[in-house]
Amino acid sequence: MKASVDEGNQAAEDRFSAIADGAPTQADYDAKYGSDEGNAALVNQAVEGLGSDLSKYVDGTDDTLTGVVDDMQSWGQSMMPTVPAPSCTPLVFAPGEVYSFTIDCEIFDLIRDALAWIMYALTAYVVITTMFNARPH
Repeated sequence: MKASVDEGNQAAEDRFSAIADGAPTQADYDAKYGSDEGNAALVNQAVEGLGSDLSKYVDGTDDTLTGVVDDMQSWGQSMMPTVPAPSCTPLVFAPGEVYSFTIDCEIFDLIRDALAWIMYALTAYVVITTMFNARPH
C-alpha cells in the first residue's frame, strides 16, 4: 500500500515538475513585457505627467476647457434678458395747472423700501409659522 502511495506521489510530482519546466522564465517575461525597473520608470513618468496636468486644471493655467467654458458662459448670458439701468424721473400730475403736484424720486425709493421690508417680514412670518405648524401635536 505504501508503495502505491509513493508511486502516486511521485507521479503527481513528475506532472507538477513538467508543468513548471514548461512555464516561462523571468527572462521570457522581461522580453515580452519589459523589466520591472523599466516598467516602474514608465509608470512614474506617466504619473508625473498626469500630476502636472491635474495641477494645471486646478490652478486654471490649462486651456483645454477654457473654450468650452467660455462658450457655455456666452450661451447662458445670451439667454438672460438685458435689464435696463435703473433711472427715476419725477412723476408730475396735471402739469401747468393750479392743482398740479409732483412726486419726487425720494418718495418712490421710500415706498419701494417700505414694501421690501413688508415682504421680508411676511416671508419670515410664513416660514416660522410653517415650521411650527408642521410639528405633530
